[in-house]
Amino acid sequence: MNLLLLLGASEICVPKESAAAVTDACSKLHTVCDGHRFSDDSFFFNIPIGDEKKVVNVLQDSNITYKLIKRTGILAVARRYRLRYGFILGALLFTLITFLSSSIVWQIEITGNSILSNEEVLDALESSGLSLGTPLKDIDTDKIERSAVVNEKRLSWISVNMNGTTAYVEIRERTDADKAQRIQPYANILSADDAIIVDIEVFSGMAAVKKGSYVRKGEMLINGIIHKEALGTYPTYASGRVVGRIFKSFELEFPYRELILENTGKKVNVVKANIFGKEIVFSAFSPKYNSYSVYTKELSISKGSKVLPFSLTVEVFNEQVSRAVYRTPEETHDSAISFLWELIEKDYPDAEIVDTTGMSIDEVV
Repeated sequence: MNLLLLLGASEICVPKESAAAVTDACSKLHTVCDGHRFSDDSFFFNIPIGDEKKVVNVLQDSNITYKLIKRTGILAVARRYRLRYGFILGALLFTLITFLSSSIVWQIEITGNSILSNEEVLDALESSGLSLGTPLKDIDTDKIERSAVVNEKRLSWISVNMNGTTAYVEIRERTDADKAQRIQPYANILSADDAIIVDIEVFSGMAAVKKGSYVRKGEMLINGIIHKEALGTYPTYASGRVVGRIFKSFELEFPYRELILENTGKKVNVVKANIFGKEIVFSAFSPKYNSYSVYTKELSISKGSKVLPFSLTVEVFNEQVSRAVYRTPEETHDSAISFLWELIEKDYPDAEIVDTTGMSIDEVV
């Protein structure tokens, strides 16, 4: 979104046939011209409120009829509330801080931790180069992930993904943590599906099946209860590597012709601020598209689990049109294979696929 239009915008309507002349005039005047939309006989566009007078003069000199639809943005609000200087100054200050802060990390969300607290994970991340306020340009996720595992010995794996100004951190903790920290006294390893055991390697616990045996879903593979003549019976966390071959079929439907939605490039931005639970709308554009996608981006400041009571939300409405796509048999086959992998990963999220020998698709036209 253009900052000039956020501060103040004038929406103007001219005859449809004058659209090209208007956009050319704005280009020559070096004026931002955005928010284009058409009706049956009119062309609507938005310009910075400060450039309204010179654009209107050009329209009058060119004998182009026009109509001022509305004014929006901070400057338009300032004209209506000229004596409320505190509100205007606060809105301007909030907007300035928000835009200046769009290049730093505002929020860190952590998932996957049960032994480590959020504060301990944040400390490990900070010593690895990621914390609130870190410039986005200085973030190297690969380096942060490697360093965090070294700095915090209780981490076995960590993933850092950036989405705008938010860092999403997913972790896995070591299974050899102190027994006092374990929730359960022992754990077994069970089969995720019906399978033929191809290989089994036990790290701790006792093997409950052998290579070549057929197991059913839920059947025990490695037992967490160990029986030793010299030591007796005692519990442990079963761990190991078990490889099984499964036989499963999926029914997929991939038509050669499909209607998809595509963005036309036209979009409308709606900016809202929330201060102590009170919503302030900086731009009041309302999309008139028949079909559109909406992307919402919320900027907020947080420290650990604490979020400060103000935020800025930008809703982007992208106009969409439908288009028919025709696939070749080869493209249809490749799409089916890709979707098949998604189904497999969804059914077995904690398993590693080590061999796909025999996987095929029987094409039915």
